[in-house]
Amino acid sequence: MARLFVTGDIHGSYSIQPLITFHNRMKDVLTKEDKVIILGDVAVYWDGDTRVQHILNRMCFSVCWVDGNHENHDMIDKETVIYDSVLNGNIGIIEDTSIYHLRRGETYNINNKSFFVFGGGLSIDKHYRIPGKTWWEQEIPDGTEFHYGLDNLEMIDNKVDIVLSHTCPHNIVPIFTSSNQKFNDQTTHMLEKYMNQIKFNKWYFGHFHIDKTYGKFRCLYDDIIEIE
Repeated sequence: MARLFVTGDIHGSYSIQPLITFHNRMKDVLTKEDKVIILGDVAVYWDGDTRVQHILNRMCFSVCWVDGNHENHDMIDKETVIYDSVLNGNIGIIEDTSIYHLRRGETYNINNKSFFVFGGGLSIDKHYRIPGKTWWEQEIPDGTEFHYGLDNLEMIDNKVDIVLSHTCPHNIVPIFTSSNQKFNDQTTHMLEKYMNQIKFNKWYFGHFHIDKTYGKFRCLYDDIIEIE
């Protein structure tokens, strides 16, 4: 069975070194059938810059990614979407690469485990960014995406092994960030509603730039862990 790993934000090439180190350590062990999931702020579409795509595509594994807030959401809206029989769900693809976008509200079945994915989140620095160039309002999921997720969860009886998101449910936020970062992110409220409705075993997310576990929740940044 192919192996599956999960890690935190890479911000384009800014904090990608742990992933490169992992590739160098595992290049004689892993193949493109194995996958590493990046939990947002990946920036594979950033102002037409494809360098991150080239770096990720050269990894010894395939890359799956959840969208964060620091993404080019205009490009995401234009990506090619297909049903993938390996991941058992709809994904966004970049032609001629092994890079796959796990889309908001989708459920997947990977290695006999069920996954629910809901990306997005608020940029607390958006006031310093340029709309349509370094910030996009689509970073916050809309009601259609939220209800799409509800419908997909209902089809699997609101039970899932693993939730993958960029940020986390609203009431969980203070556990993973300092008081001066408690902001009103509509994404976290949506995730709170999901959390109260579903049964899950693990919830992995990024966004807060720390590696920390609290109960079923794990925030990832530099750590790369295997899902078994």
